[in-house]
Amino acid sequence: MGLETDIQSPLWAPIDNLLLAFFLFELFVRFRRQGIQFFTDDGAIWNCVDFLIVVFGVFDQWILNLWMSMVRGQQHSNELGDVLHLIRMLRLLRILRLLRVVKGVRPLY
Repeated sequence: MGLETDIQSPLWAPIDNLLLAFFLFELFVRFRRQGIQFFTDDGAIWNCVDFLIVVFGVFDQWILNLWMSMVRGQQHSNELGDVLHLIRMLRLLRILRLLRVVKGVRPLY
């Protein structure tokens, strides 16, 4: 995510889409395996965070881009741009997924 601002490349969009598809597949498999316990089990808080991150990512990368391409010729208000900017800022929540991994790492000492 930080490299996108430093290194300009046309490969970032496909990489983002591939990672989002992987996270969506992972979430689907975990939900399929656990069922309703996905939201009620011991790791329910982390599961909900993961769910929200993936849903916001799908909304931001796929649904909003599709919607914007459909209404490109129409006038957009400044408020819509602010909302889109806020939703894109929520993508930073993906960093919280790292906390789950770090939590599972045992100390070396």
